[in-house]
Amino acid sequence: MTTATKDRITSRAVMALAAAAALWGVSFLFGKIALRALPATHVVLGRFVIGTAILLPLSRNRFPDVTIEKSDWSRFALAALLMVPISFLLQFEGLDRTSAARASLIIGAAPPIMAVASVMVGTDRLAMGEWLAVGASVLGVLLMVGRPEAPGDTVGDLMVLASIMTLTVWSIVTKDLMDRYPPLFTTAMCMAGGTLLLLPIALTWPGLPSLDLSSLTWISLIVLGAGCTALTYALWNWGLRHIGVARSGVFLNIEPVVGAALGVLILNDVLDVWTVVGGAMILGATFWISRQS
Repeated sequence: MTTATKDRITSRAVMALAAAAALWGVSFLFGKIALRALPATHVVLGRFVIGTAILLPLSRNRFPDVTIEKSDWSRFALAALLMVPISFLLQFEGLDRTSAARASLIIGAAPPIMAVASVMVGTDRLAMGEWLAVGASVLGVLLMVGRPEAPGDTVGDLMVLASIMTLTVWSIVTKDLMDRYPPLFTTAMCMAGGTLLLLPIALTWPGLPSLDLSSLTWISLIVLGAGCTALTYALWNWGLRHIGVARSGVFLNIEPVVGAALGVLILNDVLDVWTVVGGAMILGATFWISRQS
C-alpha cells in the first residue's frame, strides 16, 4: 500500500469517527423529540429494532463464517442485558427528565469513568495528570447534578450518570469478546439480544406501543435507529480498524459538544454558569484522558 493510499484511508477513518461521534450527539435532540410522543421504553425499543434490523444483516454479511462458542453465550447474554434494557433505557429515562444539553454533557464523563474502571480491573494505570483529570471530571458532574435548573433535573442527571456506569461495566464484559470476535459482529449481537430482552418490558410497561405517530416522531425514531445506531456503530468500528483505539478516543469529545449545542440552539435549553463550568471541566478531562491514551 502506497503512502498516498494510507493517507487517504486515514483521512476517511478520521471523518468516519468524527461523523459517528457527531451522530451520537444528534441522538439527544431526536431522543427528546421522540419522547414528546412516546415513553422511554418505546423510544429505546423503536431505536434498537430499527438499528438491529440494519446492523445485524450487515455484520452477518461481513462475517458469514463467525459463530459464537457455547462458552461465550452467557457473556453475550449479560452484555446484551447491560447494553439495551439497562444502559440505554436508563439514559432515555434520564433524558426524559432532564434537558438534552445537560444529558449530553454528563455523557461526556464516560471516558474518565472508563479510565478509572480499567485501573480497578487491572488492565491499565493512570499517571498523576490523568488522576487530576478524573477528579476534574467528577467535580464537573457534581457541579451540574448538584445545581438542577428545573424540577426533576437531578433525578434525570443521576439516571444518565447511572447509564454511563452500566456502559462501563458493559465495556469490561465485552473486552474479551471484542478481542476474539469482530467488534461489529459483537456489537450487533449485543444489540439484537438486548432488543429481545427489552421487548417484554416495553410491551408491559407501559403497554403496546402506538403506531399512530406524527411524521416528526417517525422521522426521529428512524434517525435514532438508522443514523444514530446502525450507521454510527458501523462508522466507528470501521474507523477504529484503521486508526486504532488510542487515537480514536479524542473524537468522543464531539458527542457532548454537538448534543449540548443542539439542545441550546434548537430545543432552547438554558444552561446556567455552573452547568457551563461543569460541562467544560468534563470535556477538558475527557480530552486530556483521550490524548494520554
